Amino acid sequence: MKIAILGANGILGPPTINYLLKYTDATLHVITEQPTKVESSERISTFPRARISEAMAGTDVIYNFLGVLASWNDYLPAIASSGAKLYFLPDFGIKHEQRPDFAAMVRKTDHYEQAAKIPGLKCVRLLTGAFADTMVDMPQFWGIDLATKTAASIGDGNTKFSYTFVDKIAETLALAVTTDISKLDQILEIKNGDITLKEFYQLYSEASGVELNIVQAMSIEQAEQTIFAAQKTDPQGGDYAALYGLTIGTLCNSGYAVITNKDNWIAGQKDDKWDQLSVESIKAVLAKQK
Repeated sequence: MKIAILGANGILGPPTINYLLKYTDATLHVITEQPTKVESSERISTFPRARISEAMAGTDVIYNFLGVLASWNDYLPAIASSGAKLYFLPDFGIKHEQRPDFAAMVRKTDHYEQAAKIPGLKCVRLLTGAFADTMVDMPQFWGIDLATKTAASIGDGNTKFSYTFVDKIAETLALAVTTDISKLDQILEIKNGDITLKEFYQLYSEASGVELNIVQAMSIEQAEQTIFAAQKTDPQGGDYAALYGLTIGTLCNSGYAVITNKDNWIAGQKDDKWDQLSVESIKAVLAKQK
């Protein structure tokens, strides 16, 4: 098996590569501009994006881990000519079709629709909750300001949203290619649990030892107006990227990021007990930062 990976140096790339090396005997073609950051293995070859067609030629599976501001459709010609049978799209997170008015969601929808037209290519979207690890690693995206010891929520912070640990996502993705791909659902749902912003703030406060003062930064309506203003001026620029956390927060508080976590035989075949966001699990993530 030959697998191509886009966006290998992001949040999901490294752990997925590690699990692919563990669970498969596949040859990995990693497309990256930073080859020194890629796991070293005789089964891994790195390619710059200028050689993307060469990297994808003859592959069986393609993983796309590019970020929210990537021009995903620029890669469609190489994907279409690759001969790949399975494509995992950059659709991790919220149900984008429920908020078609956000620019990032529009790009995701369009990319999926275009990729789905490629003959012989099965497109699979992985639907997860918010990345639990990055909620702890990048608390500023969730309204936490450690300097002022303030946690500023969007809305009242009481609406539940789903979360998933990155390691579980990566393992699921690697295990998926060890199975009969004809049995794969077009949407794989995987989450570890549900939580509210206020509950997360309280857990983070106890785990970090920083007593946070929880306040409401703005209403959901105000947050949406801020996002709309940014995407009208430059929907693929830095200002919009900075608002990505706000986008997720708004969707969470609007109830759009709650998923059902239907029974998934791929995710469940390794273990029945998944990690939960707790004081202990947050402490474990914080410990890795030291």
